[in-house]
Amino acid sequence: MVFLLCFWTCLFLILCSCSSWRQIERGESERLMEQEGDNMLCRSPKSFSLDIAGDGILPQQHGPAGDGEETDPTQYYENRLKMLDSLRSAGVEPYPHKFDIAISIADYVAKYNSLGAGEHLLTVTESLAGRVMSKRVSSSKLFFYDLYGDGVKVQVMAGASYSEVAETEFYKCHSVVKRGDIVGIIGYPGRSSRGELSIFARNLILLSPCLHMLPNQRTGRCTAVAGKVR
Repeated sequence: MVFLLCFWTCLFLILCSCSSWRQIERGESERLMEQEGDNMLCRSPKSFSLDIAGDGILPQQHGPAGDGEETDPTQYYENRLKMLDSLRSAGVEPYPHKFDIAISIADYVAKYNSLGAGEHLLTVTESLAGRVMSKRVSSSKLFFYDLYGDGVKVQVMAGASYSEVAETEFYKCHSVVKRGDIVGIIGYPGRSSRGELSIFARNLILLSPCLHMLPNQRTGRCTAVAGKVR
C-alpha cells in the first residue's frame, strides 16, 4: 500500500514538472522571438513619421518595404492578380463578406496603453482591423506589421509559436500580405520587451488586398474601418 502511494505521488510530481517545463519553454520561445524582432528593429532605420495630431493623415513611407515591392508597378499588379487567383483556387475568398471587429485601433491603444514592457494578457482576446502600412520580416516564423485605422497605429506581432495557423502554413499565410492591404487581426494584447504596444496575432485574415504598389513616400487619408467589414 505504501509502495503504491509513493508510486502515484512520484508520477504526479513528474507530470506537474513536465507541464511546468512546457509552459516555461513556451514563454522563453516567445521571449526570444520578441528579442529577435526588437534587434531587427534596432538595426532598421525609422520607416515612418506618425501624425501626432491624429487627424487621419497616414505616415510617410521612407524607402522600399523590402517585401517584393522592388518589382515594376505593372508587374506588381499582375502578380497580385495571380495571387488572388491562387487563393480562390485553394478555396480561400480574398474578399470575405464579413469580419467582426470587437474594438477599433484607437480604442485598443487607449484601453491597453497602461500595459508595462513585456506584459502580455494571454487570456484576453481582441479582434480589430486596419490597413497595413509597414511590414517587416524578421524570419520565416516572425512578422511585424504597422496597422493603421483613423490615423492611429498599433503594432502587430505575428509569431509561429503563438499562432493558431499550422507552422507549415504560417509563412505562406503571411507572405501574401502586402502594404496597403486591409487585414483583420485576432489576438491578445501586450507590449514587446522594448515597450511597443502590440497585438499578438493568433489569426490574421486578409479582408481586402491592395492590388497596386504603394508609393515609397505617401500622404493620404486612412480608410476608416469600423464595426464590420462587409
